[in-house]
Amino acid sequence: LAEACPALVDAALADDAAAVFEPAAAEALCPAAVSEDLAFVSDVFAAFAEFAVAVAEEAALLALEAALVSDDFAASFEADASRAEVAASDAFVVAVDAEVAADCC
Repeated sequence: LAEACPALVDAALADDAAAVFEPAAAEALCPAAVSEDLAFVSDVFAAFAEFAVAVAEEAALLALEAALVSDDFAASFEADASRAEVAASDAFVVAVDAEVAADCC
């Protein structure tokens, strides 16, 4: 027993030392875990922000496409209006020529 006593004392001291360092180790791990959790939350918020940006970009592209289609229709109507104007001008010239011919005869 006399021989085992110093070993038991050493074991008890080692156990006490471990008990002292365990809370310190746990406290050291806690900020790291919190930091990791905050990083995850930050990533989630960033993903939501990126999604909102992607939705806005898609809406802008759709609006641009609608504007281009509208512009194409407007160009088509402009061409039709221009042809109608030329036809009206030609009809006016024909009418004036007919009036001049009627006056001469």
